[in-house]
Amino acid sequence: MRVRFGDRQLQRRYESHRLAERAWGAIVARRYVMRIDAIRAASNTGDLYANPSLRFHGLTGDRHGQFAVSITGQKRLILTFEDDNATAVIVEVVDYHG
Repeated sequence: MRVRFGDRQLQRRYESHRLAERAWGAIVARRYVMRIDAIRAASNTGDLYANPSLRFHGLTGDRHGQFAVSITGQKRLILTFEDDNATAVIVEVVDYHG
């Protein structure tokens, strides 16, 4: 699956572990890269649903049309899809407990 970043900062944090670690800490930085790599490796959204460690799920309410992938217990990666689900768009990393 192709991956596009919603902003340059998210892309730079994927490309530079140091920048990601400065923003989120070592654990989240490492898992952020791992989650993006897992999305890239997926053929379709079915592959994401089939990987239980991702905890991939659709969101509701104000975030209807967006999806989440678990990074840690508190952080999740928010994404959308375009091009008939052929491209994942990384929207943001959120702390949904804070």
